[in-house]
Amino acid sequence: RLPFMGLEHEDRAGLALALFYRYRTDDTTPTIDQAHTLLDAKRINRVHTIGLCLRLSYSLTAGMADMLGKTSLERSEKELLLTVSATEPMFLAGSFPKRLARLASHLELPCRIVRQ
Repeated sequence: RLPFMGLEHEDRAGLALALFYRYRTDDTTPTIDQAHTLLDAKRINRVHTIGLCLRLSYSLTAGMADMLGKTSLERSEKELLLTVSATEPMFLAGSFPKRLARLASHLELPCRIVRQ
């Protein structure tokens, strides 16, 4: 509902879908059908990826920006690699492995976590 200048309907639909995929785990909700009709398959895939990345990053950082410096996410043709600090207790448990796996599945890549 914010009056962002220069955004088209497609851009707003993309933002809405990215946030939808950030907060929802299932994508079978009929409420997103209208947004899907405004975007082509490539853009839907991109905003889905962005949403899943946002979901993963929040589970890694709990909203604390300085925690991002203790992580690294790299995508190659062979895998999705997440590197986290081995000395940070926050990375010993949590939902981030599951969310990394979901992102990797979406990207059709295997994933791996390295603790350094």
